[in-house]
Amino acid sequence: MSEDQDFLRELQKEFLDELQFLLEACEESYLKIEQPENRADELAKIFRLAHSIKGAGAAVGFNDLSEFAHTLEDCLVILRSRPELVDTETISILLKSGDAIKKRIEDLRQIPPPAWDISILKAELKAFTQQLDLRRQSLSGDSSEESALPPEFIPIPLDEPPVPRGETEPIQKVESYTVKVDSNRVDTLLNLVGELVVLKSQILNESHKVAGSKRLNTVVGLLDKTIRELQDKTLGMRMTPLKSLFLKTQRIARDLSVRLRKPIDVVLEGEDIEIDRTMVEQISDPLMHLVRNCVDHGIESPEKRQAAGKPERGLIKITAQQVGGRVLLRIGDDGGGIPRDRVIQKAITMKLLDASADIDALSDATIFDLLFMPGFSTAEKVTDISGRGVGMNVVRENLEHLKGRIEVESTLGKGTAFKLSIPLTTSITDGMLISVEGQTYILPIDGIRELVNLGDGKVVRMHSGDQLLNMRGKFYPFLHLADFLRSSYHTPNPGEAPKRTPKDMVVLYEVETGIVALEVNAVIGQTQVVMKPLAQGVRDREGIAGAAILGDGKVALLLDVNGIVTGMNRTLPLPPDLRA
Repeated sequence: MSEDQDFLRELQKEFLDELQFLLEACEESYLKIEQPENRADELAKIFRLAHSIKGAGAAVGFNDLSEFAHTLEDCLVILRSRPELVDTETISILLKSGDAIKKRIEDLRQIPPPAWDISILKAELKAFTQQLDLRRQSLSGDSSEESALPPEFIPIPLDEPPVPRGETEPIQKVESYTVKVDSNRVDTLLNLVGELVVLKSQILNESHKVAGSKRLNTVVGLLDKTIRELQDKTLGMRMTPLKSLFLKTQRIARDLSVRLRKPIDVVLEGEDIEIDRTMVEQISDPLMHLVRNCVDHGIESPEKRQAAGKPERGLIKITAQQVGGRVLLRIGDDGGGIPRDRVIQKAITMKLLDASADIDALSDATIFDLLFMPGFSTAEKVTDISGRGVGMNVVRENLEHLKGRIEVESTLGKGTAFKLSIPLTTSITDGMLISVEGQTYILPIDGIRELVNLGDGKVVRMHSGDQLLNMRGKFYPFLHLADFLRSSYHTPNPGEAPKRTPKDMVVLYEVETGIVALEVNAVIGQTQVVMKPLAQGVRDREGIAGAAILGDGKVALLLDVNGIVTGMNRTLPLPPDLRA
């Protein structure tokens, strides 16, 4: 009996894991059926999900889940026969049913599972199905349900010739299949690969000290190649597309638009870009809050939009773009924009700005940065959605913890955009070892575009004091990396001058705003490192992403060039025709 119970629990666990995967895959279908051209295919996917839950749920003993799926299936049968019956109310009740199934999956993982009382939802779903059936009959003129039969019950036409006995269709070779692996095992594997990378670096460092051993150099080279491939494959197991996160934001926007009676369209771009799974989990809440802000504060009511000459339906666009080792996310709306005057008045009230200061001289970026101050809100009234002044502050704190950043762009009457920048991963990375004033640092290799000798270019000083590097007719902002590191982490002695040599190198590095030229004393070589977190005092400093152990056992800081550019207040002070 004990073995039977263990076997049943194993079956139940497999069923719940598979069901959770299917629900995530169908989340997109629930939202796509709003578009008439997608309804037939997407309704078929949702129907297959409900049909699988009904049959398999009963087989493993989850009878309450199976009964509810049967009720949902009755509704979907009618919708499949008449996709034109789909409307906002239909989508809302389907989404509500999907949420109920998700909640039940979480409950069934507990031992013992809590009771599941969905009598109200079940009655609502049955009543809605009856209304659908009446509407279907009024459209078709009869009450026949032949057209609503599931595909597995549709008879095969008799005019199709039978397959002769002994003849079979060619068997297609299965090229790949999916294996579900517990996330803890993947994390453990990645940690072990990280330790292996550190040991490999030490072996490479020691092998360089042994002269004349070609066999050793060959073996070490093969070891390096194999571990790199292992690292790439292991990291790939941790990477996940942004699609699931984008669908969650789309669902939040859709539910809130119905609640606030603000019709909107949500456009997603770049959802196939992959980032570390842990990063997805940590940026989920900030992204949800920003989307809620767009719907609640940004998009106007249909009446106001029509008065302003805008389409009745608002637009929220969420895009992702990979630049070097970072992902740029943009959440924008075509709403009313942020009133600069209201932000200034609120800041003066909260004593964040001096009323006697020259407010007009402040840039929009400086003014909008006040939105992230604790307790700051421009909402006219507090609701259960927003207005308490705690969300934006938490968004920035969460992003800074990930070495991410957020900026706000807004034009009154045209809309607002939140621009986020986050790293692809926080684990193993390829880097370039550089030397700056005798210290070794690591530059992430994803952003490096070119290495050149300083003497091959010409440094030009502008009237503002900024410097540009003229390299083959293209101009790049020229940054003395030693100046930043000295001012941030080293207090110079009186009269100490920068240590520059004629052999200084320039690293052309791609950041979010373009390409900058970084002056370094020397480029040592390429390496593979495991990034380690830093103590609180160093972790909060701009320009430092983490630390790593090198092959000789010493510790080197991993630089964040985007943070360095921000810390030196140097974006790209160039007209568009001069930008490289």
